Amino acid sequence: MQKRIRFAGLGALALALFLSTGLRTAHAVQIVPSVGLTQSVDGAGSQMTLALALRQSLVPRVQAELQVAHRSESFDFAGQSFKMRTIPVTASVWVSPVPMLYAGGGVGVYPEMVEYGGNLFPT
Repeated sequence: MQKRIRFAGLGALALALFLSTGLRTAHAVQIVPSVGLTQSVDGAGSQMTLALALRQSLVPRVQAELQVAHRSESFDFAGQSFKMRTIPVTASVWVSPVPMLYAGGGVGVYPEMVEYGGNLFPT
């Protein structure tokens, strides 16, 4: 429980810092939704990942992005039903010296939760 509160606090602080960069300049914030599909190696079925990102130009030709996503997967093992959730939070920066060329990098946290029998255990 304390880890969740810590992650929520860090996320709120990162979002506040990210949004405060726009106070000095009049750059628009972009809201970027995304949907991804993944399939396991054995082809058992596709899983959907939903994400929402906030993207803003810091200075000309430099953009920063903060993204939060959600992925959920259910499976059975040894007669027990499990549900695994992943909620990645990532921050990225892109530099584009010319319109068709860019370089970027970022950091992220990928907390995972496994639920079974009504209990929730963060890993």
